[in-house]
Amino acid sequence: MLGVYMALLETDEDRERFNSLYLRYRDQLYRIALSVMKDVCAAEDIVSDVFMTIAQNFEKLRGKTEEELNGYVVIITRNRAIDVYRRQKTEAERVSFDDA
Repeated sequence: MLGVYMALLETDEDRERFNSLYLRYRDQLYRIALSVMKDVCAAEDIVSDVFMTIAQNFEKLRGKTEEELNGYVVIITRNRAIDVYRRQKTEAERVSFDDA
């Protein structure tokens, strides 16, 4: 999957920085997503989606400090996980209501 993200980046410098970011944050982001979702597959999907978003918007991150970057990726992951959780919960409630 890392190759897909790399293909979205324009320069070798961006690829190297993204690779470093990926290696540094992937476990932390996975733990955040898993703490919200309580589901391994859903957490992996969320982290993958977050890294896709980061790669697509990588040019906006060039000037960010390490602290800003950390906050950015953590908040994106947490919010994405919460959104997915709420969507799944709403769908489950709708299905159970339709069955009644």
